[in-house]
Amino acid sequence: MVLRLGPRSVRGRLVLRVGLLLGGALFVNELACNLIALYQQFGGAKVMRSVAADYDGVFVAAAGAAAWMLLVAAALSLLVGLAWAAVAVAARPAALRRWGRSRAARLTYWSLATLVFFNAWYSLQLLVLPASRLNGSALVMLSGALDHPLPLRAGALPMPLACAGAALLFVAEGLRRSQRLRLQAAGATAGLATLVAGYSALTAPGPVRPFTRQGDRHVVVLGLDSLQMNRLAAGGSSRGLAPHIDAFLAQSFRFDNAWTPLARTYPSWLSLLTGRDPPHHGVRFNLMPDDRLAPDNPYLPAHLQAQGWSTFHATDETRFSILRERFGYQRLLHPRMGVQDFVLASTFDFSAAGLARQFHLGHDLLPAIANNRASCSYNPELWTRNLIAALDEVPRDRPAFLSMHLCGNHWPFSAPAPWAHAGGDPVESCIRMVDEQAGAVLGWLQEAGLMERAVVALLSDHGDGWSGDPRDRNNAHGDDFKSLYANQIVLGLRAPGLAPGRSGELVRITDVYPTLLELAGVAPPAAPIDGLSLVPLMRGEGDAEPPRQLFAETDLDRKLYTVKQLIDQQALWYQVDRNSGLVFLTPRAVEEFTAHKSYMLIEGARRLELTPYQNEFKLFEFDQSRGLDRARLVGAGGPEREALLAEMAAHFGLDGDELVRAGRERGYLPKLVSWRQ
Repeated sequence: MVLRLGPRSVRGRLVLRVGLLLGGALFVNELACNLIALYQQFGGAKVMRSVAADYDGVFVAAAGAAAWMLLVAAALSLLVGLAWAAVAVAARPAALRRWGRSRAARLTYWSLATLVFFNAWYSLQLLVLPASRLNGSALVMLSGALDHPLPLRAGALPMPLACAGAALLFVAEGLRRSQRLRLQAAGATAGLATLVAGYSALTAPGPVRPFTRQGDRHVVVLGLDSLQMNRLAAGGSSRGLAPHIDAFLAQSFRFDNAWTPLARTYPSWLSLLTGRDPPHHGVRFNLMPDDRLAPDNPYLPAHLQAQGWSTFHATDETRFSILRERFGYQRLLHPRMGVQDFVLASTFDFSAAGLARQFHLGHDLLPAIANNRASCSYNPELWTRNLIAALDEVPRDRPAFLSMHLCGNHWPFSAPAPWAHAGGDPVESCIRMVDEQAGAVLGWLQEAGLMERAVVALLSDHGDGWSGDPRDRNNAHGDDFKSLYANQIVLGLRAPGLAPGRSGELVRITDVYPTLLELAGVAPPAAPIDGLSLVPLMRGEGDAEPPRQLFAETDLDRKLYTVKQLIDQQALWYQVDRNSGLVFLTPRAVEEFTAHKSYMLIEGARRLELTPYQNEFKLFEFDQSRGLDRARLVGAGGPEREALLAEMAAHFGLDGDELVRAGRERGYLPKLVSWRQ
C-alpha cells in the first residue's frame, strides 16, 4: 500500500522544516554571541577554570539555572521561527504564480522571506532593547537590521522600515490565502493574550493596605543610584528629567551640600546603615569580605528589629552591593546574588526571551535573572510592580523600616524603550526611567499613609562625576577625586511636623543614621558612630555646632590597570563562598586595592587630597557654599598643613611619620616643621 500525503500534510512538513531552520539559526546565532560575551567578560577558560576548580558545587547550581534558561530561549526561538514559517509557506503560492516555479524563483522567494524575517525581527528586538549585544551578531549584520539603535539615525532606518513593511505584506498575504492559518493565528493570539493577561492579573499587587496603627512612626529610605543634584531642578537643571523626584525635594528639607565618604554603592550604603565611615565599618570596597566588617557595627535595620520593627530591603542589582539578612533585614526583594548573577544576568541575551521578559509571564519564566537591572532585557515597570507587591506584604501591626535602592541610573546607562529613545544622552534616559519608578513608589507611600506617618529620606548613594558642562562626558565614580560631583549626593527628608526647607551646610551620608533615629523617636545604640544628627540644622539650631568634616577615600583607580591586566587578575582578585555562592574580594585584592587608594579631607575652607602611593599632596581652597574648589591653591602655612595631615593619618590609619617624610620631600611641608610639634 502506498501512503499518499495530502497538500496539508506537505505544507505542515514544510512549515516544520523551515521553522526549525529559522528558529535554530536564531538560537545558534545568539548562543554564539553569548559565548563570545562570556569569554570577553570573564577572561575565558583560564579564569573560569581557576575559580570553578574550587567551587564546583556553586557552578553546578549555576549550570542548572543556565540549562533551564537556554531551554526556554531555544523553545521561544523555535516558536518564532515556526510562526514565520507558517506565514511564509502560506504566502509562497501567490509569489510563485507570479515568478514561476523554477528553482531560481523558489530560491529567490526563500532568500527574500528569510532576509525580511531576520531583519524585521532583530530590528524590533533592538528597538525595544537597545542595550542588547546582539547588534554585533552575524545575522544582524548579514540581514542589515537596525544594528546601531541609539541614537536613531535616519540613514539607518530605510532597510528596517522596508523589511517591516514587507513582513506585514507577507503576513497579510498568508492570512488572506490560508483559512487554516487565519484560524491558527486567531486561536494562538487569543490563547496567548489570555494567558499573558491572566497571569499578569493573578500576580498584580492587590489594593493598598494602609498603615493605620496609632502611635507607630515608620522609616522609609528611597535610594537612587548614581543620581546627582545638578541633573535635577533643585540643582539648577532646566531639563525636567525627574518631575517626581523634583516634587518630593521641593516638599522636603533638602541638603544641597551632602556627601558620601566613598563613591561606590556598598560602602556608601554601609555608611548609611551604620552611621560610620568606611575605615570604621570595614567596607572599603564593593564586595568586601564579611570578615572585614567591624564586629560592633550598629546596623540600623538590626537595631530597629531588636525593638520590634519589621525590616525590608529591595534593590534591582546586587552584583556589587550585597546587603543581606545579616544586617538585620527580615525581608528582601533582590535578584539572585553571587555567581549566577555575575555570569547569567551579565551575559544572557536572547531576542525571543528578551522580548518575552517584557511581560510578567516571560519575566517569571527566567527566575535566575528576575528583577535584575544587569540584564539587558530588564523591564523597569515590572520591577516596580514587583516592589510594590512586596511592600504590600510588609506587616501592618508594628513599625516598619523600608529601604529601597533603584539602580537604573548607573553605568553603562542602558534603558529599554521608550526611555532609551527620549534623547541622545543615555544618562538622561535612565534618569527619566528611574523617576517614573520613584514616582510609583512615592505614590504607593502616599496611598499607604506613610507620607504623613513616616520619616522618609530620598537620597543617592553617590553621583556620576558629571560637572554639568555639556562637553563633559565623565561619569566615573569612586576612582579618584578629579570630579567632586562623584562624592556629592542628593538628600531630602520629610517627617511629620518637619517644614520644607534647605541647607547649604556640609553634611554626610553618615549623618542620616542618627537623624532617622531622632525623627522616629528611637534611642540610638551604644556603639560609637561618626554621624551627627541633622535635626538641629533642620530646626535652625545649627549655628552652635562646629562645621562638619568630610573624610573620603577612593576605590581602586581603574586607570592603573590595562584591560588585559584587569582580566588576567580576575581569578586572583575574587573568590566564591562555597556555601552561599556569593562573590567576594580575596585578601590579596583587598591589600592591593588599599595600597592604591587616594584620600580626601574637607575641613572648613580647606580640601586636602592625598595619594600616598604616589607621594602626591594637593591642598585647595574650598568653597563650602558651592561644594567646589576655588580657582587658586591655598597658601596655608606649615602648621596648618601638618594638622590636616595628622587628622587624615589618624582617621584612615595611615603612617603619619611616612606622610611627613614624603610631604617634606615633595615640598608640601616646610623641612623644619616637626611632626611631633
